[in-house]
Amino acid sequence: MDKNNIPIEEACLSVRSTNALHRAGVHTVGDMLKYDEETLGQIRNLGAKSISEILERIEYYNQLSNFDSSAAVMKSTDLDNISENKELVKDYLSSHNVSIDVLELLPVRAYNHLLLNGYDRLENVIFLSADELMLIHGMDSVSAEEIIKSCKRYMRTMWEDICEYEKQKSEAERRKNLSISELMADGYYRKDILTYVQTNDIAVSDLGLSTRSVNRLLANGFKYLSDIIFFSENDLGNILHLGLYSTNEIFDRISRYIFEHGNRIKLFLKGDISAVLSESLLRDIITKIFDNIGFDGLSLNELILRIKLPVEIPMEMVKKILGQLISEGMLEYVDYRCYRVYGKFIDYISKCATIDDRDKEILRRRLDGQTLDEIGKIFDVTRERVRQKTTKSAEKVRKYYISETGLSLFDEDYYRYLYENYDFDCKECAKWFGVADYVWIFFDFFGIKRGKKPLEEAIKDSNNLDAGMRLRIKNYINRNRIYIDGKWLEKQRGELEPIVVKKFCKEEIAFSEFAQIFNSFLENEGIPFDKKLYYTDEVIHTRKNKLADCRFLLWKMGEKIRYYDIDGQDYSELLDTLDLGSYKNVELSTVKFVESYPELMAKYDIRDGYELHNLLKKVLEQDGAVTYPDIVFSKMPNIRFGTPDRDGNMYSIMAENAPISMNDLCELIHNEYGYDMKMIPNYLLHLMDYFHDGMFRIDHKEMSDERKAALKASLTDDFYFFDELREIYRGLFPDADIEEINSYNLKKMGFLVNSKYVIQHFGSAEEYFTDLLKREDKFDIDPLRKRFSLLPIYYQVYLGLRRNLEIIEFEPDWFINFRMLRRAGITKEIIADFCRQVFDFLEDRTFFSIQSLKNDGFESELFELGFEDCFYANLLISDERFSWQKMFGTMILYKGNIDIMLKDFISYIIKREQKIDIYELDTLLRERYGCTNVDRYDIVFRTRDADIFFDSELQKFYADQEEYYREIDESGGAVH
Repeated sequence: MDKNNIPIEEACLSVRSTNALHRAGVHTVGDMLKYDEETLGQIRNLGAKSISEILERIEYYNQLSNFDSSAAVMKSTDLDNISENKELVKDYLSSHNVSIDVLELLPVRAYNHLLLNGYDRLENVIFLSADELMLIHGMDSVSAEEIIKSCKRYMRTMWEDICEYEKQKSEAERRKNLSISELMADGYYRKDILTYVQTNDIAVSDLGLSTRSVNRLLANGFKYLSDIIFFSENDLGNILHLGLYSTNEIFDRISRYIFEHGNRIKLFLKGDISAVLSESLLRDIITKIFDNIGFDGLSLNELILRIKLPVEIPMEMVKKILGQLISEGMLEYVDYRCYRVYGKFIDYISKCATIDDRDKEILRRRLDGQTLDEIGKIFDVTRERVRQKTTKSAEKVRKYYISETGLSLFDEDYYRYLYENYDFDCKECAKWFGVADYVWIFFDFFGIKRGKKPLEEAIKDSNNLDAGMRLRIKNYINRNRIYIDGKWLEKQRGELEPIVVKKFCKEEIAFSEFAQIFNSFLENEGIPFDKKLYYTDEVIHTRKNKLADCRFLLWKMGEKIRYYDIDGQDYSELLDTLDLGSYKNVELSTVKFVESYPELMAKYDIRDGYELHNLLKKVLEQDGAVTYPDIVFSKMPNIRFGTPDRDGNMYSIMAENAPISMNDLCELIHNEYGYDMKMIPNYLLHLMDYFHDGMFRIDHKEMSDERKAALKASLTDDFYFFDELREIYRGLFPDADIEEINSYNLKKMGFLVNSKYVIQHFGSAEEYFTDLLKREDKFDIDPLRKRFSLLPIYYQVYLGLRRNLEIIEFEPDWFINFRMLRRAGITKEIIADFCRQVFDFLEDRTFFSIQSLKNDGFESELFELGFEDCFYANLLISDERFSWQKMFGTMILYKGNIDIMLKDFISYIIKREQKIDIYELDTLLRERYGCTNVDRYDIVFRTRDADIFFDSELQKFYADQEEYYREIDESGGAVH
């Protein structure tokens, strides 16, 4: 803005001067500059002080005008002859760190000449002549000329900015030498000075002024010094009913404040943030905060948020003050939080000067637990008199404490909320809560009544009881539980059975044997016989039925059980591979899956079809009712999908493969449906009309040569399912008999025939799927998985190619062919070396992800390829020394060859951290390991059976219960 147009209100004049100028028709700075001392003296009601003030501002604006004039000369300078301004220009470019990138229309060749020779900053180029530019290695005359032109263009466009920078710099230099009174008058600094004063503010009532002055300021709405800090004597004189004495008194107090704080204000205006705060001021603020928060604790960040000041709070100063307060015993530091330390009532009895020694002794004896009658007999007074004396004396101690410390709470008041809200046996609970017996009597002195709510409710009262107190209450409530293997357990079979199964049923055993083991275990633990706890003949059948449905074991034929932590791992890979939703109107034995996917079964430690049947049933009962509504788990190990036609399926497989022997047909049916070979003949009874001389025979319907040729010509793809062939045939010949699509005719047409599909152009299904998966440089696996997931041969080929790094997942569900890496110069030897480097970098039995590797400082040239972490994790799975599992949306790996589970990974983290709450664990999983789909509830659910401990009230994990109780003990003596 042009200074001539600046409103007179913004010229930093007193209210009196501003009003007088307004009345004289002076409304802008430009109007004011037309006046001198003589003409100002002619303005009505303008005193000598106001004239002096206005003349000072006129001088200030005239200095700015002189500078603007010199700047105007600079702006009009011929830019082709600016040698006298070189230092000015270089100073601007240097201070703004201007690179040669700002040179517009500079050819690439010229730009590269400069950059490659180290001329990346414009200040080093702007004044180089053509001859000087030609001295640069590789420079040509055309490039040199273009550089000079670009520099001139830049100067023309930026000259005003450079001049403005010089103007601001000169003005800043001038202000460095201003006195504190000049700084106060300079509107440029008014906002910052006000910030300083507000930070170090003083209430009007605390300024040491006379009562009249205080009342007049308050009556006119001025509550703090910051409200009047810029007032002149004239401004103060305009305040309603403020006399001359009060005006002088207040102005003197303002002047004294400015004088006392002048040096610190100057430092603050120069950028020294710490100057705005004195340690004594900040200490008073912090002390006041802790004096008003009761027994709550504050972390450092929480404290900073409560210190509401208009400037940034110096963290180091806060830490220093907290350290002083802690060393002085005013605060204590427990578990990353600071707490106010309150005096103990019992200690202040002896300090209180307002009660005599006799009454002090009566008070102490009462706190020691002596009854009113006992004390009355000792001091020869009535029981009622003792009660009166203790009540009066206690109140005197409290008043004395308040007058000495300014605090209203005693240390004993920490237990007041618990006492007046909950019902419990004070004598029994005192030891569990870590409370001295006298505390409960202390409350009686002040008429505090006992609460009525059940103590069990206190465990969840997180709004009023801190974690340490709730822990001790929970410990008391659990005092009669059973302590087994580091855990407190309820005296219930349902609590103890998982422990016994986990300890003794790692291999399958009969349920009858387990019942004996269970009872023996209780005896060995020294638990007395209790028919509600032990296995007896009366409950054995009920427990068997309940145990069969439990999620910590697999139940199979012959009433055999084996420990299996069903909730401890993620089944997405298992369910994705089996793709149960793709099966329609068919019955399968889970034996088929076990035989078709041996590596997958090994990964999930599934040993036979009966175990898989039980596992899928329990997993889908919980997670898959909506996803798989048509699945019925029939007699183990069979599963029905939709409405199967077993007889029709048996006929189809016989017809497609006839002539065929009984044994060969049973083997085909077993491979197709997984049925027990011994049971299959029973499923073929309806086909015995086709069985002659040891063979099943059927007359295949012949397809005409013309139709064979037409069908063959339309089948250009390499692979077709039978259902697809039938649809194509029906499309070609609407009147055709679909039974002509049979293995006999298809083989004659040259197809490789399977019970479900046909292949051409390849010698085997393995060759076809190998070609299919390696065909593209980059491809999405999802369409292939949806089309071929029911074919075990596809899955086996897919696993083999992935393990051998022929195909590599580089983003979720997206793969690249290894030949792409080979073209980029990446060999399998380089990848093997990467695996070795990772192996050597990690300690044994370490869980990790690619993100955690990077966070720990691991570096590799392969990272320069720029792939996502998924790619590098998939390189590592080719090395058998690493195990892996997808968890929380990312690949978690392990240095070692084991079957890893989600609970193992979480346990590893918790045992390393010793203790961590669920929210911190969530953050750690995301930030350290790169997990994206973290479900806190799921973590708690899946780690129930892990060798760690979780407290639901604190929402916190511990390495074991010993660590949990250690924290209880530590917080028990220091929480308040």
